[in-house]
Amino acid sequence: MPDDLAAAPVTAGPSSKRRGRAKRLSPDLVEEIRIAYEGSRASLRTIGEGFGMSAPSIAKQAKARGWLRRREPLPGDPLDRAALVKRLFHAAERQLSEIERRLSINYSRRNRFSSCSRS
Repeated sequence: MPDDLAAAPVTAGPSSKRRGRAKRLSPDLVEEIRIAYEGSRASLRTIGEGFGMSAPSIAKQAKARGWLRRREPLPGDPLDRAALVKRLFHAAERQLSEIERRLSINYSRRNRFSSCSRS
């Protein structure tokens, strides 16, 4: 990791309302914060409290350094069952809507052509 990124300033304190001088982060502390940010699903507030920083400070550091949050749980992580059920219902609704739309198009075509042949 480049040294200039490790020395990037960060707002000190648990609240973004505090004003004061920005403190410098050691490369080791930056690495610990990165591991907590990228390797867990904890909220920014929780991560920030663990390092004596605010959630916006964690977010600014992550954005400046190009850190990415983990989207999918690792094996053994508990599932968010409510979110999973919501996603499954949403996917099923989209598929059913598409099937109904296709059936209505086919039905209207069939009726249009069958009325021509009856004349």
